This record gives sequence, structure tokens and C-alpha cells, in this order.
Amino acid sequence: MIDQDEIARLAGVSQSTVSLVFNGKTTVAEKTRQRVLEVARMAGYHPNMNIEARRLASRRSKTPPQFKNIGLVWSVNYGEFLHNSFFRMIFEGILAEGFRSKVSISHLFFSIEDRESFLLHAPVDGFIFPIFMPEMHGVAPVLGRPVVVILSGREGVADVTVDNRQTVEMAFDLLYEAGHRRIGYIGPAVRDFPMAHDRWDAFSRRVVERGLVSHIQDVVLSPVAGYRELGAYGLEQILGQPTHPTAIIAYNDMTALGVLDRARERGIRVPEDLSVVGIDGIPEGERSEPPLTTVSIDLKGLGAAAVRLLDEFISKGEYHAVQRVVDLRIEERGSVKRILPGGPAKGFNIGAFEADTAS
Repeated sequence: MIDQDEIARLAGVSQSTVSLVFNGKTTVAEKTRQRVLEVARMAGYHPNMNIEARRLASRRSKTPPQFKNIGLVWSVNYGEFLHNSFFRMIFEGILAEGFRSKVSISHLFFSIEDRESFLLHAPVDGFIFPIFMPEMHGVAPVLGRPVVVILSGREGVADVTVDNRQTVEMAFDLLYEAGHRRIGYIGPAVRDFPMAHDRWDAFSRRVVERGLVSHIQDVVLSPVAGYRELGAYGLEQILGQPTHPTAIIAYNDMTALGVLDRARERGIRVPEDLSVVGIDGIPEGERSEPPLTTVSIDLKGLGAAAVRLLDEFISKGEYHAVQRVVDLRIEERGSVKRILPGGPAKGFNIGAFEADTAS
């Protein structure tokens, strides 16, 4: 197995220089530091918590590793995660499963500028990324320890996720069975990330499968920053058209809450004039007015499944791309109105605006 002496030989430096680099000392010239790290990457050497070495050592002694430590990775550039109930619920699942499995959880906060050196030296056995962070795309493969990503939507990684197409299909079918025949959609620009593409594509396909007329003005895909702002913006765009859908599927619950905000401001009654369905199952949806109907994701289950998968990798000393999918369920509350299929349904209660409900 390659060691620091071999790294020193390959990099043409002393063993003490290699040790300084891997201990994060700043006394080594930047050019030399980069050469040592590059050689280490090419050689597949990783200084901290080498899983294979620990696995072999524990096999020889016929005892399990003394402890497992998982790094929960979050970029400070993404803001404080505890203010976001979506991630807070995922983190609660991670911490609860860590306690149950006797796995230590370390929060690793990094900035884009120091991500590589920081994570390379992190004293953990593996990493969980609660969300796919584009700035980590080139870093994860060289960490030398298993990485589990939550809701990445990407191939070639170990991913704990949901069937994003199914989330929209369930929302669409709920509205269709409630009698709605003109259904709109509000979500982020599909070029932004795979999850956005999959949900939009599922909506488009469901319209065709149900034999409904496609109204391009009923769909808003926008890069507006902030999901709640996206919902308000999207509904405003739809209101600018001469006719409107009787129901809207929002990309997630925060987007749906933005729709409810703007509907309230414009005097549109939910669900009497407009039905709204979200996706996620965050607590804010249950407390909204009216309570939000949603396709609920087991967010705590996502976090717990990520810990179990990473624990499995660490224990076996192996890592491979695999996808674990958690279940979904409909939480039907007060934001959806049932109407007669093809029958009359009152449109928006704002004067001349009238929803087109033709089948």
C-alpha cells in the first residue's frame, strides 16, 4: 500500500514536506503543496482514515473498527441550513440514525475557496452531502472516502433520493381525479439541475397521457431566486393571460406557498377559485391557510437512509454508485377542490378573469 514515503519520492520532496502538506501547515510553498497533492491524487493516497487500511487491520485483529465518524458537509455559501425546514428535517433524520447506529456525525462547514484542502484533511470515514453542490463536483472523486449524496439526481454517485417523476405524477393524478382538466405548473428553469428537469418532464408527459390540451401559458419555468418568490412570480405570470388553469402543481411546497401568498393578495380564493398542490411535506404547508395538499417525502427517512448506506460502505471497506429511493405519500388537505369532470367550475374571482375548464 502506498505511503507518505512513496508520495515524497514521486513528488521529489522530503518526507517531512509531505507530512507538513497533509497536516495543513502553511510553511510549504504553494507550488510544492499543489505538486504533493496532485501526486497523492494520481497515486490514490489519502492521509486520513484510510478505509482499506482500517478494514485490513480490523480483519487481522478480528475486531471491528473502534468508531465511525461521518462528515455532514455544508457550504457556508448556501446560508444557515437550520433556517430551512426542508434540510432541517433531513438533518434530524441523519442525527437520529447516527445515534441509533452509534455513528458519530461531524458537521463540516466549508467555503468554496478552501473546499479541497479542508475536506481532504477532514478526520472522517465518509461524507454525506445533503444536496448536490456543483462546486463539489470535482472534489468528491478525490476524497478517497465514500460519499453519499441526497437528492442528487445524477448517475455515477451513491444517491439517496425520491422518484422525482412520480412526485409530479401523483400530484397530477390527484388533480385529474378531482375533476381538473386544465392544470398548470410552476417550477425553476429546467436547465438548472436534474430534479427540475425530471419534474417538468413528468408534468409534460402526464398532460399528453391524459389526453389534455396543452396550454403553454399555464406553465412558468423561471430562474427566479427563492422558491417562495418563484411561486408568487409564476402565478402573476399566469394571471397575465386571458384564461387560466383551475389547478396548479408547484415544484415544491415553498413554491406552492408563494402561490398561496400571491393568490391571497389578488383576491383569488384557494381552493374555491384555484387548487394548489405542492411537493415535499414541510411543516409550513400544514400550517398554511388553507393547509397545503402535498406529495409528502419522508425527509427524515432520506437522512436516515443516507447514514445507513454510508455506514454500510465504511463497514465493508467498499464503495460503488447505487441509488436508494424512499417512499412518497399524498397529504390531502384543504388546497384542492373537487369539481365535476368537464362540468362548470368557477374561475378566478377577479372580475373579467375566467378559468377555462373545457375538457
